[in-house]
Parts: sequence; structure tokens; C-alpha cells
Amino acid sequence: MDQHRYLDETVKQSQCTLLGGPYEIFVQLVLAITAVAALVYKRSLESNRRSWLVWFLDCSKQAYASALQHITNMVLGVLFARGGTASECSWYLVNFTITVACGLVLLSMAMRLYNSVVERNNWTLLRMGEYGTPPLSWKQSWKPWFAQTLAWGLLASAEKLVTAFVVILPLRSWLDSVASFLEAPLVGRPRLELVLTMVVGPMLLNALFYWVIDGLIMRRRVHSDSHQEIGEAVVASSGKADAAEQDSRQEYQFMEFEANRPSKQQGNGHIVV
Repeated sequence: MDQHRYLDETVKQSQCTLLGGPYEIFVQLVLAITAVAALVYKRSLESNRRSWLVWFLDCSKQAYASALQHITNMVLGVLFARGGTASECSWYLVNFTITVACGLVLLSMAMRLYNSVVERNNWTLLRMGEYGTPPLSWKQSWKPWFAQTLAWGLLASAEKLVTAFVVILPLRSWLDSVASFLEAPLVGRPRLELVLTMVVGPMLLNALFYWVIDGLIMRRRVHSDSHQEIGEAVVASSGKADAAEQDSRQEYQFMEFEANRPSKQQGNGHIVV
């Protein structure tokens, strides 16, 4: 009996953990840095590039919601690992993969409904990615940013709850078997497993998730604003052209009037107009 308990304790100590110490925290920071790098690169590819202030406000909303989801994934990983055979790290990767796969679909649908409701009710404060009239300042932008951050955090949390209760919990036993199978080659090497399950594995998924979500919560009317600015410039130019044409027409009418005025000849032979 004691021998079995000793073996169980040995296995648990050799498993990968999420909150073991400075090394685990450093790995999580690396994951966050890769996500930020993906968003910086995405900004460099934008045709209508956002200002750094707007970019920061958009990304901070996503960082807030992602922090909530990250904590939830870690809590679920720790809880599920206690009642199963897979480690905390393997469960984190499983939760993260399901969050990306299901989350993108659910959040895309939620944002369509959200934008429709906001536009129908003309809630300008809740229009995602709009923080006031340019040029922007933090004093002007913090209220819409704060409201949008709360709204996005609520949507992301609701998506995680739906995913947990509809997908993860009903399939918990099967997912635990899958996670155990995937981590089998890494048993006894917890640090390597931590890097693979929290950096190498989620890195591409995290970049994809942040990339798509950034497109959902950024300002959706950038192109229309550009067209509006172009339209205003065209209208201004055409207005100047119309004014010049009207001046030319008036000058021509005056000259034509002067040329057709009746004249009479005086006795001295001169024509007086």
C-alpha cells in the first residue's frame, strides 16, 4: 500500500506543472511575447494602418480577455489533472486547442450579433475599435475603451463557459485519454513538456487566435472613412471648379453684353458708347 502511494507521488512529482516556479512563469511570459509580436506584425501589414494609440487600445482589450481565458485554462488544467491521468500541461494544451477551435467560431458569431445590436441602437460608445473623433487622446478615448473592454471580456468569458460545459466537461474522460497519449513520450521530462505544451504548441495557435480576434474587435469602418475623406476632397475640388466656371461664364456674358450694346454717331464723327 505504501509502495503504491510512493509510486503515485513519484509520478505526480515527475509530471509537468503550470505553477511550479520561476521557470514556469518565464515560459508563460514567452507565450505572451509571441502573441504581442504577432499583433505588431499584423499592424505592419495593414493598408489603413492604425495609430499606435488605437492599436494599443485594441490589443489591450484582447489582452484583458485573453488573461481571463488563460487563467481559466490553467485552473481547468489543474482541476482536471487531479482527477485524471494526464498532467496539468497536457490539459492546458487540450483546453487551449479547444478554445481556439471553438472560440473563433463562437466569437465570430457573437461579434456579428453584437455589432448588429450596437448599430441598431446607435450605441456609439460600444462600437468596437472606435474611440472618438481624431486626433485621439487618452482623455477622449478611455470611456469608449473601458466600455468596449468590459463588453469584450464578457463575450470572451461567455464563450469559454459555453465551450467548457458543452465540449470539455462532457468529453472529459476521452480528452484525458488523448492528453495522456500525447504526453507519453515526454513523461519524466516536465520542463521539456512545459515548453512544448505552452510555447511551441500554442505559439501558432495563439498567433492565429490573436490575429483573427484582432480583426473582429478592430474598427470596422476604416475603408468607409477613407472613401468619405476622398469623397469630401472630390466635392471640394468640384465646388472650386464650379465656382471658377461660374466666374468665367459671368465674365463672358458681360463682354457679350458690352459688344451688343446699341451705339450712336455724334456730329464730330466719334462714336459714343
